[in-house]
Amino acid sequence: MRRHFILIVLALSGSLLCMGGIGRANEHDSTVSTAVFGPSLRSVQVDGTIFFFTAAYSGSVDVDFLQFKAGRRSSLGLRAGVEYFETGGVGGRTGGSPYLDYNVLLRSTLSGESLRFDAFLGYTRHTSDLPQYYPAKNLVKYGIELRWKIAPGVFGLLAKVNGTKSAATVGIGLYLGWDQ
Repeated sequence: MRRHFILIVLALSGSLLCMGGIGRANEHDSTVSTAVFGPSLRSVQVDGTIFFFTAAYSGSVDVDFLQFKAGRRSSLGLRAGVEYFETGGVGGRTGGSPYLDYNVLLRSTLSGESLRFDAFLGYTRHTSDLPQYYPAKNLVKYGIELRWKIAPGVFGLLAKVNGTKSAATVGIGLYLGWDQ
C-alpha cells in the first residue's frame, strides 16, 4: 500500500509540474502562466475495463476548480462516481468480489488533442457483495488513467490503474461520455 501511495503522490506531483510551466514564461508569449479559479463541469463518463480476471465498470462526473492557462490544458478538480468491479481467478470470484465503491477523489488532469492523463487520490466507501464476511469500509483510493480520444469529447480507449489497501484493479477498455 505504501509503495502505491508513493507512486500516486509522484504522479500527482509530476502532473502538477508538467502543467504548462506554472510561474514560468511561455516561449511564444511573454506573459506568465496563470491559474484561474472557477468551478466548471469537465466531463461526464461511463467506462468499462478488463484485464485477465478483473473487470470494472464505472460512472463519474469531473468538476474542475482550478484551470491552468498555459500551453497545455491542465486542471485540478474533483471526481465523484461509482465503480463496480469483480476480481477472480480460474475458480471464480475471490476475496468478497464483486465490490461497489462510492468515490470522491481529488483529480489532476493534463489534456491534449488526442490524449488525457488523470491522477487521483481521495475517499471511497468500499462495499462488498458479501457484507457478512466483508463489511463496508471507508478507505483511501488512488489511481491513474490514460485516455486516447478516438472521437474527442465523446469516445475512446482507456487504460487505468486504481486501488485501495483492500483491492486494486488494472484494466484496458473503452469510455463513453461528454468531455469538455
